[in-house]
Amino acid sequence: GSWGEAAFITAQCSMILVLFWSYSSGLSLRPRFTGMAAMLVAASLILLVELPGPVVGFIGLTPAGLFLAARVPQVLLNHRQGHTGQLAFATYALQFAGGCARLFTVLHVLEGDVVCLIQHGSSVLLNLAIVAQIVKYRKVTKVV
Repeated sequence: GSWGEAAFITAQCSMILVLFWSYSSGLSLRPRFTGMAAMLVAASLILLVELPGPVVGFIGLTPAGLFLAARVPQVLLNHRQGHTGQLAFATYALQFAGGCARLFTVLHVLEGDVVCLIQHGSSVLLNLAIVAQIVKYRKVTKVV
């Protein structure tokens, strides 16, 4: 279910991160791998301890907070500039569609888990905002 998916996505993202570090010149790998190992140990310890429900909910909402921190500034920048620069319509449209599919599965498989709804709902809304901006500013963006 959802836990297996999260583990798979974590492994994927970790591999991408390691590849990025490996191919970036001038990066010191030792502190990065030390930090990654520390996070792995911390995550393993958290799994061994029964955390109170509110703490689990907070941890579950962390990705939504990170997503908001990444997308809201982009939406505001697009609005201030009046164009979307080099943002690709296909990328955000696919992220929006994937988020909609995930919302559907949360509603039907996870029986409307509130934390998952907040996570994927915020993703869908912000990706929709960027798709709408790409469409709205397409003429100006072509000039820029």
